[in-house]
Parts: sequence; C-alpha cells; structure tokens
Amino acid sequence: MRTRKYSFYFDASHGWLRVKRREILELGLVDTISRYSYMDKRYAYLEEDCDASLFLSKLKEMQTPYTIIEKDHGNISSIRSMEIYDRSAIRGC
Repeated sequence: MRTRKYSFYFDASHGWLRVKRREILELGLVDTISRYSYMDKRYAYLEEDCDASLFLSKLKEMQTPYTIIEKDHGNISSIRSMEIYDRSAIRGC
C-alpha cells in the first residue's frame, strides 16, 4: 500500500489538514466534518482539533500509511477566507 501525503497548514492560532474532497467521500466522513473546516474546488482543509483527528483516525483504522508535511502560513492563513465546509458540495464530487 502506498503512503499518502498530506499538508498541514498552520497560522499563529490554528491549523488545517489539506485532503482531497473525494477522500472524505470515500472514507464515509462527509456528515462528520464540522463547519469549522474549509474547502476549495479540489480540497477540504480539516480543522486540527476534531476534523483532522477524525480523518487520521480513520486512516489508522484502515491501516493506511501516511505522512504529513507542515507548512507555516504566517500570522493569518488565507485558508480562513475560503468557503466553509459544505456537505452537499462534497457529495457532488
């Protein structure tokens, strides 16, 4: 099984794990991700406190290897200005 690679973006006060929107759908997590996460056309940015942990726990449960690369977004991340996570948009992937 190949190792999946994820980026973890953080600013001065919070962080988000970037995952492909279709992965949320494939893992059956669409309805469990909170509105504290964000998204763009291709990715969801899962907030660090609950949503990212939930996603990574699911990968561990499935014994899927992964690595995380941290990326500092400075004082205020541009992720904060993205669209808020929308379950119906994820279902439409």
